[in-house]
Amino acid sequence: MTPLSYDPLDYAASFESNQCEEGIIGIKTTSEGSVMKIITPKKLGEMFNQKSLDLRYTPKCMVVNPLNNNIIIVESNHRSFNLKEKQEISKEIYKKKP
Repeated sequence: MTPLSYDPLDYAASFESNQCEEGIIGIKTTSEGSVMKIITPKKLGEMFNQKSLDLRYTPKCMVVNPLNNNIIIVESNHRSFNLKEKQEISKEIYKKKP
């Protein structure tokens, strides 16, 4: 078996035919035009493509942008400093050391 991994599709829907009992049909728009892909995973209900992203702070809220379907995650920690502030504090500490 070969793992499936595709570029993100612009549109997708369920697909069924005599040759394909369960499937996904997708459209990807490129600069040359549109490309149609038919995907037939063995177990349709299971995850077949996943991407992980490390977060810097605790996630507080997550929404999907309806314009471009991007996921937006708001992260924060109580009384924490952003990266620039941490770097400035570190510089000040090293300056004060004898």
